Amino acid sequence: MNLREVLRQTVASIAAHKLRSFLTMFGIIWGITSVILLVGLGKGFNRDQKERLKTIGVDLAIIWGGRTSEQAGGYAAGRPVRLSIDDAYLIKSEAYLIKTVSPELRRSVSEVSRYNAASRPVRGVWPDYQRFRSLRVQEGRLMTDDDEREGQRVVVLGVEARDQLFPGKPAIGETLAMNGSPYTVIGVLEKKKQNGSYGSGPDNTQLFVPYSSMARDCPPPERPGIFKGWINNLVVEVKDPEHHEEAMQQIYQILGREHHFDPRAMVIRVSGTS
Repeated sequence: MNLREVLRQTVASIAAHKLRSFLTMFGIIWGITSVILLVGLGKGFNRDQKERLKTIGVDLAIIWGGRTSEQAGGYAAGRPVRLSIDDAYLIKSEAYLIKTVSPELRRSVSEVSRYNAASRPVRGVWPDYQRFRSLRVQEGRLMTDDDEREGQRVVVLGVEARDQLFPGKPAIGETLAMNGSPYTVIGVLEKKKQNGSYGSGPDNTQLFVPYSSMARDCPPPERPGIFKGWINNLVVEVKDPEHHEEAMQQIYQILGREHHFDPRAMVIRVSGTS
């Protein structure tokens, strides 16, 4: 049977069974289309999630205090390890596998503008934090090294914080009373597509100030385990993602030496993004 005869019989069969032929072809086309749509949606969702994760930062590790899991150096197991600003300075000066480090002091304090009031989370950080945490302004400017060194009372607002404190009003240059101290608004962040965060919530909801200013004006109340210089956590950026684990071990060694625990026990809590 030649090709012409095969085609003739095929056309005749389709013509004789129109409904069955239509349903068969529709099923094949729908099946192929469904697979293409699902694959496309999956790739798009995966790409969107990666982009949202990048808004937290790239090649980062967030380090919290914890408790020792083993006895070391004459100290009992289960002893709390609490981070301080001195740890940030040590990592900055000694950890050569770390590109940048910043302390993070977080508090929820009263904020009052001439238009509204709030009690939103505030983060006291070093200026480099803004770069490796992907904070970008849509208005004004970010904090600088001079702001940190001089303890300037300046604040950068997340977009939701701006909308609450300055609803429909210009924010740049305005004064914002924070815990009773006057801060000048120098910047408003771009809105982030951010599914989640660590600590006190997404960046859109936060306020950011120099660490030195926050430690002076809004220190956490001293109580057992909370002392002058205490910080909530450290955020570090590794120099080379290929050496992320080695960089973390370097931090364990420094913190283990200062806080008297065995760095192999890895008692501190670490969360990383890359």
